[in-house]
Amino acid sequence: MLFKYLSMHFKSKLQYRLSFVLVTISQFFAVGTSVIAMYSLFDRFGGIEGFTLYEALISFSVVYFGFSISQIFGRGFDKFEILIKTGTFDLLLVKPRNIYLQIMGSNIAYEKIGKTIAAFMIIIFALLKVQLQGSSWRLLMLIPMVIGSTIIFMAIFIIGASLTFYTIQGLEVINVISDGSKEVGQYPIGIFNKYFILFFTFVIPIGCVNYYPLLFL
Repeated sequence: MLFKYLSMHFKSKLQYRLSFVLVTISQFFAVGTSVIAMYSLFDRFGGIEGFTLYEALISFSVVYFGFSISQIFGRGFDKFEILIKTGTFDLLLVKPRNIYLQIMGSNIAYEKIGKTIAAFMIIIFALLKVQLQGSSWRLLMLIPMVIGSTIIFMAIFIIGASLTFYTIQGLEVINVISDGSKEVGQYPIGIFNKYFILFFTFVIPIGCVNYYPLLFL
């Protein structure tokens, strides 16, 4: 069923090929502007709290990779208010399929793949530049880091969707949390105030998928 959803949305995107390609490219370069900002910061100060630019780029790319994947597959939850307003959600409830799968399949944001490609390229580039401690098998830690990052952002979208039952409109605070977590997660959270570290460890556990595993690497 999921593959049918993926195929359907991909074919619909290809109906406007030029638009799809241009938006995907713009998403790719949007990540690049953030990298330039990080480069400028590290070029000025050399390092932050013992982290080099390339080590910070691993943190950056892991969070961006997870965020972009959650945007691709979680767009239905992110835009859940549309399903509520139009009554489409009621229609989904009477269909004999998993409701989460149907919401996910209602909107697949393929254009966000530009961010995914950029994040993948950055993480490969950064790994070639850093000095890993111990065995290269430690690189396998990157897999649960990316998966964990995706799950966290997907969970934020689902929480935001659940609140739409009461507010009808999507809450901007959810966007603040998701985008804010992405921005904070671009850097190892150890460089922040201790209250930020506690919040992004135990409330929104971004640190558990970028900072602490990064220390292990």
